[in-house]
Amino acid sequence: MESVVTRKKETGCSSTRTAILEVATRLFARQGYDRVTMRDISSAVGVTMPTIYHHFKDKECLYREVELANYGAMKSRLLSSISASASPRDKLHAFVAELYDVFNEDPIFLGLAVRNMLDPDERHHKFLVGVAMQDVYDAFSRVIDELESGKDTRMTPLIVISSILGFIMMGPAKRLIEGYPHRASDSLDERADFIEYIVKSMTGEIA
Repeated sequence: MESVVTRKKETGCSSTRTAILEVATRLFARQGYDRVTMRDISSAVGVTMPTIYHHFKDKECLYREVELANYGAMKSRLLSSISASASPRDKLHAFVAELYDVFNEDPIFLGLAVRNMLDPDERHHKFLVGVAMQDVYDAFSRVIDELESGKDTRMTPLIVISSILGFIMMGPAKRLIEGYPHRASDSLDERADFIEYIVKSMTGEIA
């Protein structure tokens, strides 16, 4: 069977290290940190164990690289979406839309994020917060403070983020609910309606 590395070399698309990271990301997203071994990764990539350890000293090191790549990209997208907008309402809309797209566009990233949240090991949560969540929380908090000056809004960023994550995760089930207006899996109206509902709820446009 042709290995990932062989295909990458033939197309000139990536290095062995990048191939290992790509495969490891898929495996961690599907099975979680504890259930994936370095041997699983080497077999899936099609390289030897010494090759894996040449690039990554252990599984935790590899996992950290996966988190850095994925959550670092997420943080950049979210912070850019806020800084590119003008009014507080526009910033709110941009943030909600970008986070919706981050989770909805890439099922592998969504799986990785969910596995991360369910992981009982506090080390992984601390790393995730340090890599991305704290900066995103702080930036989003400032936007909400602009909208709701004088109110205690410290829980609001986490409520909004978890609402978006939960809504995306419900995708397969909500398609089966009779009466749900967006049962088509590719409904663009669902995205627009969800984003507008969140924004209007937070700006007081929905009583």
